[in-house]
Amino acid sequence: MKEVFNVPMMILGFLFAVAVALTSVFKPDGGADFNFMLLLIGLCIFAALVLVNSKLINNQSGGSALKINDKAFCIRCFLIYIVIGILTQIIYFPATLSNDTIVMIRGGMGVSGQHPWMYIALLRGLEKIVKFFGGADNEVFIILAVFQVVAVSFSYSVCVTWLKRKGLSGIPLLIICAFFALCPILNLYMVTLIKDVPFALGSLLIIPVMYELWESKGQKLCEKYFIAKLCACSILFFFRSNGSIICVMMVLYLMISYKSYWKKVAIYALFVALLLVMTKAVQTVSHAPYKFREAVGIPIQQIAATVCNDGRINEEQYAFIDKMLPVEEIKKNYDPYNVDPVKYGEIELDSEFLNANRLQFIKVWGELLLNNFGIYVDAYLRTTYGFWSFSNNTLKMRYTYIGAFADQKMYYDWMESERIVPKSVLPSDLQGFIENIYSSSSYFFGAGVMAWAILVLVAALMRIHGRKIGIVGLPAVLCWITLLASTPIAFQWRYALSFAYSLPMLYGIAMISAKIRK
Repeated sequence: MKEVFNVPMMILGFLFAVAVALTSVFKPDGGADFNFMLLLIGLCIFAALVLVNSKLINNQSGGSALKINDKAFCIRCFLIYIVIGILTQIIYFPATLSNDTIVMIRGGMGVSGQHPWMYIALLRGLEKIVKFFGGADNEVFIILAVFQVVAVSFSYSVCVTWLKRKGLSGIPLLIICAFFALCPILNLYMVTLIKDVPFALGSLLIIPVMYELWESKGQKLCEKYFIAKLCACSILFFFRSNGSIICVMMVLYLMISYKSYWKKVAIYALFVALLLVMTKAVQTVSHAPYKFREAVGIPIQQIAATVCNDGRINEEQYAFIDKMLPVEEIKKNYDPYNVDPVKYGEIELDSEFLNANRLQFIKVWGELLLNNFGIYVDAYLRTTYGFWSFSNNTLKMRYTYIGAFADQKMYYDWMESERIVPKSVLPSDLQGFIENIYSSSSYFFGAGVMAWAILVLVAALMRIHGRKIGIVGLPAVLCWITLLASTPIAFQWRYALSFAYSLPMLYGIAMISAKIRK
């Protein structure tokens, strides 16, 4: 029991309990009063989960392995995932996507100040090739969706084969394989063209890399192929804006935890630095400076909450806020759970003014914090609600097929010129029937629930094998931290897609027998 009561574990347990107690207080459809009993219940649940998982991990005796060689197993898994992905694309032909993807393919590097340039390069590069051969964006989406199905299927197959090679017994391995194959929302994201999918694949593929680093006590850093795999995963992280922060934090962690291999870590650090320089260079050449408003969504929301709740604001602060965005516009558009209406209302927040006055913004935000602390805390907890709470709100959990944009005037001309044909290749009745099934079953745990599940699994692993094994969950935890620091919206499931990918792998690592690990 003593391992549950060390200081880091006690802090984590307390935060878990606070999240349990505050979930009902800040829920969007009417909060309840704080209940101290829920805090105690949360503490008991956390202790029980860590102890039970620790016992399960410690008592794994191996079990019977699947009697099939690794190569055949990998190929069969790959083919199964490919078939499922292609069938899903047939239903949602040519693909599903979000308006961000349309903005990127239409705006090119001119929007790289807000969106990741690597994903823009992928979209526009494929577009140029397709148009060279007489195609249009419709064909771009078809090809990209097929490519994504192949990439996701390959990543799933590589990871489950790695678990098999590490000695995971047959039943847990088949559970993980079935999860990747049969989870409806993950099948839908196989053909959803958004930047979060490659980022999530990086989060999935880096877990075996981190495990091998822990298992070898750092010696893997001496292998060129290992460094190459680490760099490849980092490229995928850069497909989303917070990925650069995650990579920098990973560099710092590796430098501290594996000091004796600092020269090898420095190679990885130089690669991350190169990616950062390339990002800045692309934004400069494209005349698309980074939009500071994308990094300070939560502070903007806290200032907006102060305005709308008649907080203490002096004349100088009021004048600055009014220049950034008219105060009346803030009051009209403020949503406690979403900062986007404030940033992108009828009158948009003045991004150029904010970029030019970053230090002044931070100064005003800090001054208001001292005089409106309660409002700030309330605004923070509501804006990040979906990522720390145990709510399972399904808002924005999935995206529909591209036909949803056909009724929007702003996309009509583009869809016509690019020959976008949002129609399933199936008969309409059959397509509608299957889509209704998907719509009713494409749900999963909320982002906050998944984050806490990952933390509990990692805590249980650390209790048995020491703190250094925590590195297997480091990328997921860092992703969570960046979301808690900068998410603009309380409910956006795609931000946590990487959690859904990571959970089965961490479960598999937990189920690998202690005997085999030794």
